[in-house]
Amino acid sequence: MRILTLTLKFLILIAFIKCKEENVINPALLIGNWQVDSIYTYQNGFDFMRRGGTNWGSYQYHNSGKISEHKMENKREFLFEVIAPDSLVYKSPDQKPLATFKIMKLNDKVLVLKKNLQPLIKGPNQQSYEVRFFSKN
Repeated sequence: MRILTLTLKFLILIAFIKCKEENVINPALLIGNWQVDSIYTYQNGFDFMRRGGTNWGSYQYHNSGKISEHKMENKREFLFEVIAPDSLVYKSPDQKPLATFKIMKLNDKVLVLKKNLQPLIKGPNQQSYEVRFFSKN
């Protein structure tokens, strides 16, 4: 009976470690060109999904920590930094934070970023965020 208990504990430990490994974000996978596919917005129980905008931006992440954003005929450049295993910050060229995102998913084909937004109505228990879905070009 004791061997069975130890074996079960060992298997649970292995499963826990495996789950933790799958949630590890590899920041090197950010490097490359990413196209916004859709954006999900949530505001206090109301949600909206926008798909496939023709004027949506594409983002090129460079090894140097620079991002080039291309929208229609315009190009903007700013910086990025992975500040935690699941957090990404966009910064101005003078290092001032512009936006913070939680990296929900990142692999060689898909990037999903969640950004908390300011609530539309002041008060307690407000929840407002945006989730951006990208595909790698």
